[in-house]
Amino acid sequence: MHSRIRLTRGEIEGLSSREDVGGEVAIDHRTIAINDVTLTGVAIAPQPLRMSYLDDIQQGAQVVRIEFDGGAAEWTIPESTNLRKLQKRIGASF
Repeated sequence: MHSRIRLTRGEIEGLSSREDVGGEVAIDHRTIAINDVTLTGVAIAPQPLRMSYLDDIQQGAQVVRIEFDGGAAEWTIPESTNLRKLQKRIGASF
């Protein structure tokens, strides 16, 4: 799945505050990896913050808030993504 992550609070190696990283994402239990950035201890909000657009793939998107070990971020995912299934795959919500 193609997505984009923007760091909103905290620190993570390879990403500074308010900076975006986009590309294909790998999701595992409490972990999201996108390009050279890996977030661990991930928990996802139950509802999207807002609707958006993924320019890279010219597709509507939803922006969800995530928290991880060391901070928080906004995760932009395709609008067609089933958020409930994604929460189960990640294994934690807040």
